Amino acid sequence: MKKFSYLVAFQAGSMESRIEFTRWLKEREAVHVLGDVWFIAGCYPFAGDIQREVERFNDFAGRLIAIQLNETNDWTQKNLSQDADAWIRANLTD
Repeated sequence: MKKFSYLVAFQAGSMESRIEFTRWLKEREAVHVLGDVWFIAGCYPFAGDIQREVERFNDFAGRLIAIQLNETNDWTQKNLSQDADAWIRANLTD
C-alpha cells in the first residue's frame, strides 16, 4: 500500500493533550523534527485523514496542521537529528 509523507505540527491545549498526541505519533513511527513538528508517513491520501484519525483516537485540545510532502516540494534543512535526516532520505528522495 502506498504511503504518503506529511509534516505535522501540533500546538497542544494542555500537557495531557501533548502527551497523548506524542504517543499517537510514536505509535505510527513518526519522527520528531523540532519543537512540536514531526514527519509521519502513512496511508493517508489526504491531510484531513490525519485530523479525522486524531479525533477518533482522542479528543485533543489544540491546533493541528498537516502538510503533504513529496519529491517535488522545495525544502531545505540544517542540523536536524539523524532520525529526521534518515526519514527525509527514505521518504522524500528518489
